[in-house]
Amino acid sequence: MRYEAALRYAAQHWPHLAGWIEHKVGKHNDYNFSARGRVNNDLQVVGLGKDRRQLVQTLILVWIALGRDKCKSKYPDLHLACRQLKEGADATYYKYDNNYIRAFLQDYNTKLSKYSKPVFHDRPKLILKGEVSGKHEKLDAAMDKLPTAKEWKNMTPPDIRAGCPSQLLAYVDECLAEYASVHDYDAAANWDRLAALGNLYFACDMFLKEEEKRHPPLVGQQNPNSVIGWCMWSLYVTVIDELCRIFNCNVNVLPQRLEECFGRILTPHGANLDSIPNVARYITRVKFHKRKLSREFLMIKFKGRRAYMRDRKHPTKWVPADSRKLGGVQPKAVDKARGKMMRPGHAGFALSMSRELYMARHRGSFPRDNFFHSSYLAGGTILCSGTIKIVNGEVREITDESGHYKPTPYHIINLLETLRMHGVDLGAIWVHCYCWPGWYTGDQVIAWRRGGAGLRERIAENRALIAQREGAMPAILMRNPPRPSTTVQNLLREALRMRRRRLLGFRD
Repeated sequence: MRYEAALRYAAQHWPHLAGWIEHKVGKHNDYNFSARGRVNNDLQVVGLGKDRRQLVQTLILVWIALGRDKCKSKYPDLHLACRQLKEGADATYYKYDNNYIRAFLQDYNTKLSKYSKPVFHDRPKLILKGEVSGKHEKLDAAMDKLPTAKEWKNMTPPDIRAGCPSQLLAYVDECLAEYASVHDYDAAANWDRLAALGNLYFACDMFLKEEEKRHPPLVGQQNPNSVIGWCMWSLYVTVIDELCRIFNCNVNVLPQRLEECFGRILTPHGANLDSIPNVARYITRVKFHKRKLSREFLMIKFKGRRAYMRDRKHPTKWVPADSRKLGGVQPKAVDKARGKMMRPGHAGFALSMSRELYMARHRGSFPRDNFFHSSYLAGGTILCSGTIKIVNGEVREITDESGHYKPTPYHIINLLETLRMHGVDLGAIWVHCYCWPGWYTGDQVIAWRRGGAGLRERIAENRALIAQREGAMPAILMRNPPRPSTTVQNLLREALRMRRRRLLGFRD
């Protein structure tokens, strides 16, 4: 976090000043999530060198500790200077050059001698140990360390990037910068670093899939057939190696660890419902000629920051996505008793573990052939599910309404990060979760919930969901069960009849 890094720098040079800042800002900053986010946003300084940036961040901490509104009326020069300096203004702006800032901070440090230097508790790097995960072994193709954003741009100059998906490359640059800005000294920061690594992993995976379509590999070769593809492949392998080190596992176990950390496992309610014969309709990645039985038919693709889906009458044609044409359907009696299944203009969606988005007409409460959120990926782990409203290719609204998976607000972040990866404007999207009092924009949700805040809770909850199944087969193995014979059906009917009689108080 920027606050901890700036406070550590201040404690090295002006310990009494750092103690005063911790007294004024630190306690409130730790227990108020929105205040912590605002402080870190204020400390985001652009366009300055390392030494200059650290001095400016310390000055901004003094500005925050004094109180932004109070400082505006009592110290107008300091207030205006901090507002301009944090946006990357010239080093000689006003009189606040480096020497003046050092003298200003030293003077404050002398006046605040009654405050003691803050105490920092260093913690080891985050290592997540699984039950049976094997040992981490460094991959041969992995680099020694992840490159910084500047090193990555030097590896991939503009002539190499020409013709590549610009939004994906820009997102990779942002993830590398975010990963480098997180430090190892704090447990929460380690979770933030893991979240940045996850975003980087999904972005590299998506880019390599797109690059494979643009430049198919040569015969007998698995690696990309382009310079930018080779660079991205090296970065991808390095990210995988770092994730294996964090999870303390080998490559074969990594997908399971990623599902536990970032995904959402089918709840016992969903697994039990889908295990009933013929109730849920599952689809798999089969050939496209089967049309509506194919997962490819329901995929949403993004181009130019807009969403596209296949035309239902002409499946080979891509048209701007529109959820109003899909919606949801359930029996009329259920509509009268419970109300409509979907919000107006919404349709069901599921986001796979490879950040592929699927949308279809939701069908529920029927005795058979229902299309639930588990139908997209055959009961497998997802990154997010719920309902979405898309109008002429523009994403308008998102909710987490899914009874099979019951995603948390942290899973909504997975979808927002996917949309940001494709360059969609999050400020124009309204998001609602069942535990929130109202609707918020995607930018607000990202600012509040972004990072590794919910990763630990997600891992514990997913493992608990697996334990609740009590050794039962996963739902993916229960799909399309064989129809029982007539003799078995008669036995089942007799067993149900006897059970009803006992419940009603009749004696056998």
